[in-house]
Amino acid sequence: MLTLYYKMHCPYSLRVRLILAEKQVPFSRRVVTEGEEPADLVEISGGEVPVLVDDSFSVTDSTVIAEYLEDAFARPALRPPDARGRAVIRTATCRCECLGSSLHLGKPSR
Repeated sequence: MLTLYYKMHCPYSLRVRLILAEKQVPFSRRVVTEGEEPADLVEISGGEVPVLVDDSFSVTDSTVIAEYLEDAFARPALRPPDARGRAVIRTATCRCECLGSSLHLGKPSR
């Protein structure tokens, strides 16, 4: 069973939750509140969220988590099958991340 550590109002955490929902992948939720740093989360990522734990394997950074989920749970596919289509998606993702980082107050978490 997958476990996702996330903050409710973090846009990067939202990205991962949306992918999990679209792929209909069951997962356990570990909501981290502001100011809270669970010891296991600190050990895994230094307290940063989102973090996806798959058994003893942990993935940090929403972009890497998204790629991991796409590779591990191929259906339904959320990326285009061709290189050009995937390049367009990556470009849009980079632009959104830049915008999100500029709007995010405080320490950005990815």
